[in-house]
Amino acid sequence: MTFTITERDKKLLSILAVVLIAALFIKFLIIPQLEVKSDLASESIEVDAQAMEMKLAIDTKGTLEEKLKDADEEFVQRAADYYPMMQSYEIEALITKMILNNGMESRDLEVSSKSYVAEVNPYFASTMGLEMAMTAEGGEDADSTDSGSSDGTQAVEQTQSTVYASQVNVTITGTLKQAKHLIDVVNQEYPSVRIQTFHIDSEAAETTEGAAVDMTTLDLGLEVYMCEK
Repeated sequence: MTFTITERDKKLLSILAVVLIAALFIKFLIIPQLEVKSDLASESIEVDAQAMEMKLAIDTKGTLEEKLKDADEEFVQRAADYYPMMQSYEIEALITKMILNNGMESRDLEVSSKSYVAEVNPYFASTMGLEMAMTAEGGEDADSTDSGSSDGTQAVEQTQSTVYASQVNVTITGTLKQAKHLIDVVNQEYPSVRIQTFHIDSEAAETTEGAAVDMTTLDLGLEVYMCEK
């Protein structure tokens, strides 16, 4: 049996060959080039985005440096009245010196072994008190608008204290005048030492020569405030 290729078959085979060559050309040449072009376009977009970020960082560098400088100056100003972080023996030396400078003697001086984060509650009409009140109101407004938002959390974080405190209990002996004067000195000259409690027990005694002596005992409960500097 013989198979004869007619002119029609030759035309069909030619067309099929052309289609096959075109398909191979598109698959192995055109499509890879298009993919390369697409990848280059994506890389170009990423490079442009990185360039914009770098330009923005360069443009805002001066502003950020100014803000950091202002923040540092504000921190130094706010932390000026606070003691740097101290160990218990350093606090003991501070309180002992304060008492001796007033002409009195200390007994039963106890300092907490570990400092704790202090809750700052400023006078409501002070600058800090007004700032904290405004911050709290802002947090309430944000919560009423969107209970699921993070503004309330941010407001709480802004009111958290960065001040540390150490508890001091001390019994002091001297005269009644010295005791009252020491209380005034602590309130006026030691802004980072707060009197929490005090008790004065005063009685008159006589020496062996019969002279009257003022025997006063002052019990003080103090808080010493510190911050990282």
